[in-house]
Amino acid sequence: MIMEFSNTYAKIDLDAIRENFQAICRRAGAPVMAVVKADAYGHGAPFVLRTLLNEGASMFAVAAAREARELLDSIEKSELSFTKARILVMGPVEKETLPSLFSPSVILSLHSPEYAREVSCVIEQCKASLLLPARFSLSVHLKLETGMHRLGIRTERGIREILSLPHLRIEGCYSHLAHAANEERVTAQKNRFLSLLPLFPANLLT
Repeated sequence: MIMEFSNTYAKIDLDAIRENFQAICRRAGAPVMAVVKADAYGHGAPFVLRTLLNEGASMFAVAAAREARELLDSIEKSELSFTKARILVMGPVEKETLPSLFSPSVILSLHSPEYAREVSCVIEQCKASLLLPARFSLSVHLKLETGMHRLGIRTERGIREILSLPHLRIEGCYSHLAHAANEERVTAQKNRFLSLLPLFPANLLT
């Protein structure tokens, strides 16, 4: 595949992407979520998406609402519309944009109790306006702050508050390594992350 940018071009080896994904899956020994934010880091998100879907990938992550919508549109307009691909939006979404992402194919990241309350409230409003079915619940992942010092839920109280909110279906949690090459910092973050897991329902951890 060749992508042109004005008078320059980038040649993307989709076979190499396919082989890298297979290698990561073998190493992980578990399903792998492919991060395709920023146009798959300049590799062409729709092409990478299609390639990895054909390799059995079903979970993808982007940074922004716009990226999620573009990938969903790409799937719907292709022969891959039958797939059950799901997209995690890692960054915060503006309140006005939230309703466009209320879909079984989308998972939102919750980074704070305040943001979680806003998302829950918008869902409530959409249900009251009959824009969503009464039984709808939004799939979410909780972003836990363990040492990166960016977005993330910082306290046990914050986690408990989010778990108590209506209209949200907690499917997972994750964190972000601040320095993957620093073993001491990685261990500290890992221990912090593991210390928070008992707060979650047991079925979430199976």
